[in-house]
Amino acid sequence: MEIPIVQLRPPPIASDPMDDPGIEDYLLIPVIQIIDVTLANVTSRGATEVVLEGIPNRTCEVRQKAGGQWQLIMRPPGKLLRALLRRLRFIADLKVESRVDQSSQFAVEIDGVIRVGFHITFSSDEATGITRAVLTILERSQLKRAQLYLVKS
Repeated sequence: MEIPIVQLRPPPIASDPMDDPGIEDYLLIPVIQIIDVTLANVTSRGATEVVLEGIPNRTCEVRQKAGGQWQLIMRPPGKLLRALLRRLRFIADLKVESRVDQSSQFAVEIDGVIRVGFHITFSSDEATGITRAVLTILERSQLKRAQLYLVKS
């Protein structure tokens, strides 16, 4: 049985649902680049999981698990955390403004080839204020219904 994949092309910046009055326009391009670079590079690094987490407006970290070890990929400014999480929700075809825990799947296409699939789970801990997105890398055979996200190489 063929895996149904829905093509998703990111909209122009002006209509992107991650628009946020707290995020200046000049920061939107870096948000897209951070997500695209992370998704494109994760498989070449042999990662099995990627975590984006932090406390909004304070901290933000992107880590990957490769070879059983967690490694820090980058520390974007904390004020970008909400926009990064919105971008991931948008890619995964989830409610962008939702504060509830959610999960979905999506595939990443680079140069016309589906390179990797992800199962993504969003969660928040009200006690600590930490918000988290966990991306688990899937084999193509594990993808069920997945959004297709196009990354420009």
